[in-house]
Amino acid sequence: MIILALLLTVVLQTTTGQAAVAAANPSNCNRDATILYAAQPEIPKSTPKVTANVTVRVDIAPTGTVTSVSIVKSSGVSAIDLATAEAARASKYKPAMSNCKAVQGSYLFHVAVSP
Repeated sequence: MIILALLLTVVLQTTTGQAAVAAANPSNCNRDATILYAAQPEIPKSTPKVTANVTVRVDIAPTGTVTSVSIVKSSGVSAIDLATAEAARASKYKPAMSNCKAVQGSYLFHVAVSP
């Protein structure tokens, strides 16, 4: 029982210490959503070989999960746009933060394709 009480105390002190650091440095508490892992688009081989840029807006929940994706700038080739949107949805994100709390945010996912 004594060992368990000591472990709980250490965990509580560590958690409190992290909160104190965040409160002392508010720049850590306000940030846009960021990408942790960018999935690569799987463009079908039958797609025309073109140079193209695609931008997809990814809406991210406070939990970091993707809530929606939408094409902001199309490549003009639907297969490339669809592959990019699927890659954006499959990627992993860190949510936006406001006042040290995770909030809904968005991220612009860019892909440049060349033959």
